[in-house]
Amino acid sequence: MRSEYPKLREDLVVSELVQGDETSYVIKDPITRKFFRLKSHEYFIARRLDGKTPLDEIQARFREEFDTAPSGPSIERFIERITDLCLVETGLPARDLARAQRRAGSEDRGLGRLLHLRLKAIDPDRLLSALAPRSRFFFTWQFVVLVSAITLVAVAITSYKWDAYAAQARDLFRPGSIPTFILVVAVVTTLHEFAHGLTCKHYGGKVHEIGFLLIYLVPAFYCNVSDAWLFKAKARRLWVSAAGTFFQLVIYGIAAVVWLAAGRETWLSDACAITIAVAGLTALFNFNPLIKLDGYYLLSDYLEIPNLRRRAFAYLGSKVKGRFSRADRQVRVTTAREKRIYLVYGVLAGAYSLGLLVFVVFKLGSFILSIVR
Repeated sequence: MRSEYPKLREDLVVSELVQGDETSYVIKDPITRKFFRLKSHEYFIARRLDGKTPLDEIQARFREEFDTAPSGPSIERFIERITDLCLVETGLPARDLARAQRRAGSEDRGLGRLLHLRLKAIDPDRLLSALAPRSRFFFTWQFVVLVSAITLVAVAITSYKWDAYAAQARDLFRPGSIPTFILVVAVVTTLHEFAHGLTCKHYGGKVHEIGFLLIYLVPAFYCNVSDAWLFKAKARRLWVSAAGTFFQLVIYGIAAVVWLAAGRETWLSDACAITIAVAGLTALFNFNPLIKLDGYYLLSDYLEIPNLRRRAFAYLGSKVKGRFSRADRQVRVTTAREKRIYLVYGVLAGAYSLGLLVFVVFKLGSFILSIVR
């Protein structure tokens, strides 16, 4: 197989996740900050790659543990796979590790990547570490009750005063409102992403990436909180995913109360009216699980299936081609539950994404034509 026995990297961060009667292992590469997931039988093999244990001994230990043993070629293919992902000792520098992992398919490619472009802006980890001790109140049941009350009050205000709000909102469709709109969007989205990062930091994760996102040709912000996958408690992972939209409800509630109290012909009133739309209405859109926003990550965390979208599309692609690769059958076992999830989610997400892309392109084309004419 090799002149030297492979050795699993000692610097990898591993977290065990238990889902029902199934156990899997999330692996973080601390150099490239990429995440990988292995099933229990895969990790059983991986952690015995110590640089000195021969293949036949790994097979024997596997047979003792699982009452069956994979063939030598299947173990070789698995080792080649994690070698390509640089999870074994290679001696490559950090830049080459990242390139190798991208080539091995650890990131989305093709059209999916073009529709979900990311550009890192800052590393906020030190700032979040400084803010974490001062933000403990945000993680208490009292704060949850407070947010719930504020949200109910805001809904009551906007419902009772809907005619007045709608009339003011229509008046804001003018060039003079563009600077205020941009300011509100920047503040709301920044607080949204920092809420994700601060929640991840509160539970012990690291957050090294906040930046700009172009999703379906629409600009946005993002915060990389992949460390949440190292949390063993599902509730913590769900809170990290929900934190941004949850905090938007706080912003929406405050904006609604201030809007009610402020005079109508003031900049503050206009800013609050815009904030109600940006923070309130987009919260509903963020919970949509069919595109990669908060709702998607909530669903992925709840189902405990990382990279749900990519895996679902890959599963549908393999069904269309009418075959699975032999390595996938033996190394990445797809359960009946996962197949059902991949089928349903893949069809719904694919149809929705295509429809959304067509809608955005059509609207963008109509806008350009209106300018040209």
